[in-house]
Amino acid sequence: MGSGDALDELRGHKYLLLTTFRRDGTPVPTAVLFALDGDRVLVHTSLNSGKVKRIRRNPRALVQPSTILGKPLGPPIEVHARILEGDEAREAARILRSCCIEKRLSMMLDPLRRSPPAYLELRPTREEEAKS
Repeated sequence: MGSGDALDELRGHKYLLLTTFRRDGTPVPTAVLFALDGDRVLVHTSLNSGKVKRIRRNPRALVQPSTILGKPLGPPIEVHARILEGDEAREAARILRSCCIEKRLSMMLDPLRRSPPAYLELRPTREEEAKS
């Protein structure tokens, strides 16, 4: 199964449940808007958010389609999370703005927020990595 196939479960959904992990391994689920871009998922959030802090410590995360309130609608997919910078972040912002009106409106509020935006790239882990 290619990594693009792993993300098929997310197609047709606007929200996903992003689960990151605290230092002690406690899962922290958060519902977020997202965009699919080939074999990766893009997410917009605040640079000072808890999920960004947790990803800096541990890039392992889970994603699954969900409702806006975070009710899971499918099985979890293990992903490797990465915080994008520079040109990669600008490209992610462009893709996210084009995906849906809700995300465009949310991103328009960035200048009013206390924390700058952050863009996350989530890629399914390879089967060999997931087994070890």
